[in-house]
Amino acid sequence: LFGTTTVGQDLFWLTSYALRNSISLGILTASISILIAFLLGATAGFVKNPTLHNILTLCIDSFSLIPGLPALIVLTYSWRKYLSPILIALILSIFGWAWPSRSVRSLILSLRERPFTYTALLSGYGMIEIFIKEYLPYIIKWLAVSFLGLLTWAIGMETTIAVFGLSTLEEATIGSILYWALQYQAILRGIWWWPIIPIILLTTLIITIYQLSKIIGELLGAR
Repeated sequence: LFGTTTVGQDLFWLTSYALRNSISLGILTASISILIAFLLGATAGFVKNPTLHNILTLCIDSFSLIPGLPALIVLTYSWRKYLSPILIALILSIFGWAWPSRSVRSLILSLRERPFTYTALLSGYGMIEIFIKEYLPYIIKWLAVSFLGLLTWAIGMETTIAVFGLSTLEEATIGSILYWALQYQAILRGIWWWPIIPIILLTTLIITIYQLSKIIGELLGAR
C-alpha cells in the first residue's frame, strides 16, 4: 500500500508498528512525567513548611530552565549503548515533569486563597480533606489536558533524537524510520515515500492529539 524500503520492508506494516511504538513510548513518558509533576507540585503548593516549600520550588524552577533538547542529546549520547524504550522514556521524563509541576504548584497556591477554602476551614474541614474534595477535581482536569500535551512532546522529542541516531534504532519508531531513510539517502534515490509517509503520519497524529486536548479542555472547563 505504501511501497517498500530499500531492503524490501513493507512500509505500511513498518509504519503501523512504528506508530504503535512511538505512541506507547509517549504514553509511558507522559505518565511518569505527570506522576512526578503531581507529587512535587502538589507538595510544593500544599506544604506549610517554608524551608521545604522553597527547596521544592527551587528544584522545580531549576529543571524548568534546563534546555530540554541539548540536554537530552547529551544524555542519550552518553548512554547510547544502554538505550531501550523504557530508558528513553525515563530520560524524557527527567525533562518533561518540570513545567506541569510548576503549574500544579501555582494552581494549588491559587486555590488556597479562594473563598471556598476559608469557608471549608471555618466549617471544620481539615486541609487534607479540602485537598481531596475541593482541590483534586481542579488538578485532575488540568492534568488530563497536560497529559496529552506531554504525549505529543514525548513523541516529537523521541523522533528528533532518533533522526540524530540517538534512540533505539533497532526498535521501529517513526524517528528510526526517518533515520534509516536518511542513511540510505531515500530522497536522492527516488524512494520519496520512505521518509514522506512517516512524516505525514506523525504530523497527523500530533494534530489529532492537539485537537483532542482542546476538545477535552473545553469539555472539562464547561463543568
